[in-house]
Amino acid sequence: MALNVMAPLLLAELLLPQLRKSKDGRIINMSSGTHRLARPDMHDLNLEHVDSGQTRYGISKLFVIWNTQHLAAQLQQAGITNVTVNVSHPGSATTNFGQDSDNGFWVNLVYKVAIGIGKTFHIATPEQGAVTNVYLASDDAVKGVNGKFFDNKKTANSARDP
Repeated sequence: MALNVMAPLLLAELLLPQLRKSKDGRIINMSSGTHRLARPDMHDLNLEHVDSGQTRYGISKLFVIWNTQHLAAQLQQAGITNVTVNVSHPGSATTNFGQDSDNGFWVNLVYKVAIGIGKTFHIATPEQGAVTNVYLASDDAVKGVNGKFFDNKKTANSARDP
């Protein structure tokens, strides 16, 4: 929760005064398609009773989406129109993420097999996975768009409301 939720939230809050001075400030938070599987227990926000690392990851990414939507609403209520905040899911990309994890034999095996399958079936490269973030950071088509979830440069409606 500290790395995936609180760090981007704090960073956005700390940078907001500088972003407000810009002509077109954009905050892009990173999420994951695993948010769709998240079933958070609002009485266990520290995820102390969640055993699965993948489940914790999905829940944290759902919270990132909720934080993005909340900050977008705050910006709108404050009349701040030159700063936007959106959330991006880069899709599956063949990175080394998880390759050095120590989550047990089976989890490590899954990560190793996934890299092999990704290369075989031409899953996105890291550069291809970055396309949505580059789009959100620089394209005039999303100037002024606020509080949305983007997946492969398309606004997705899969993000759930809090």
